[in-house]
Amino acid sequence: MLKETIYAPIQSDLEAIEKIISEQLRDEPNADILAVNEFILKAPGKRLRPALMVLMFYASVLDISLISKELVRKLHQAAAAVELIHMASLIHDDIIDHAPIRHHQPSIQAKFGMEIGVVQGVYLYALSLGLLSEAGNIEVLSRISYAVKTLCQGELSQVSDRNIIREISVYMSVLEQKTGVLFAVACECGIILSGASDLFRKKGALFGEKLGVVFQIADDYMDFMGDEKTLGKDPGQDFELGEMTLPVLLLLDSAKSEEERIEIEMLMSDSRSDEALLKLRDRVYASQALYQTKEIAVAYLEKAEGCLEGFSDTIYKTSLEVLLGFVEQRAFASHV
Repeated sequence: MLKETIYAPIQSDLEAIEKIISEQLRDEPNADILAVNEFILKAPGKRLRPALMVLMFYASVLDISLISKELVRKLHQAAAAVELIHMASLIHDDIIDHAPIRHHQPSIQAKFGMEIGVVQGVYLYALSLGLLSEAGNIEVLSRISYAVKTLCQGELSQVSDRNIIREISVYMSVLEQKTGVLFAVACECGIILSGASDLFRKKGALFGEKLGVVFQIADDYMDFMGDEKTLGKDPGQDFELGEMTLPVLLLLDSAKSEEERIEIEMLMSDSRSDEALLKLRDRVYASQALYQTKEIAVAYLEKAEGCLEGFSDTIYKTSLEVLLGFVEQRAFASHV
């Protein structure tokens, strides 16, 4: 659906961005590093963040006929840089989580070792800095640097809070840092490059943040409720690591007695047990937690949709609107 509908208006831009990413990873004389880079290119992912940057650029530009080739080149370089940052964050996530699988294939750390994975992530960050330097927009560089810092703060908070039952508000705040910020800055930087007003810039950033939060809610939700075929990895990894995700936190909040709350907390603390995971799943299914999770996600999507008010009615705005429905369908259609 992404390529056929949402990405259709920007297909040539995404091809150009893919070429930049490929050139960056293949311009490597060291055969060992090149082997890792080629492995990364085999599983390209959705390229959602660069797509958001490009869609926001065209949705907010005042006159498409006045766009120069040089400006489009800068857009493509910045979008490729954001994707390289995302790729680096996934490699480091898999190391932190000891994850053996990513996108139906071995993770970098599982295939090449943790040491290679750590350095490979830093290597991708370095490539992104080179691209941002070539793009030559100091404001874009500043915003993306902020996003990387915030992303790391979110990851540090999440790791520090493992096996700790958090308030739902704290959980949502971590999602805004860990995932929402890179979506937000991708949208914001597209608008910075388009030259649109600060109002559109703020709306674009907020759209990205809300969408990113829902995307992470969906990932957390599917990790807990999904299966290996859907996820491309073993389900229950977050639970095994002691990370408290939204359906479980909502289940805990819905406990009708202190005794029930203690029972749920005991299951949550037994994160190494497959039996505990299954019992928690049964309790979630029997409660309102799944519906409440979807309600929260839909509320964020509605806020994101509201951010598009004031943008001209173009094919690019339509793609952004359709994307909101895609995220909801991807996450919740088969379970709620």
